[in-house]
Amino acid sequence: MAAQPPTNEGSPVKVNVSLFVVSLSQLEQSASGSFRAQLYLRQRWVDPRLSTQNKASNSTFLDSLNGHQSTDGRTINLRGKEVEKIWKPDTFIPNVRSMAHQQLISSSMGGRDAEFCKVDRITGEVFISKM
Repeated sequence: MAAQPPTNEGSPVKVNVSLFVVSLSQLEQSASGSFRAQLYLRQRWVDPRLSTQNKASNSTFLDSLNGHQSTDGRTINLRGKEVEKIWKPDTFIPNVRSMAHQQLISSSMGGRDAEFCKVDRITGEVFISKM
């Protein structure tokens, strides 16, 4: 079952989105104008359910996530299956011909998925960066 979006008193959740272009290649001069791009998609939003300051928040849920906590205990870093446990916006790029989520196998990432998620336990702010 997918996580439900946070309720914001009937208002939509505001998601800040940024896109960083790492590389562009195979630029087509034809009418199709197609190209290949390597990008970082970064998203940031607040989910009050993940805030320890919210009386209705379930801090036990946060504690159950197998993420790495910062030294001050304020943030928790999530990867892989742990990221799937929280709500994420369904962000898409219209008119894209095909897209593949990058799987990094470099030693710097330890062969893990190229998605990073950080949750601020105080404010409930979620930050996700995905290649």
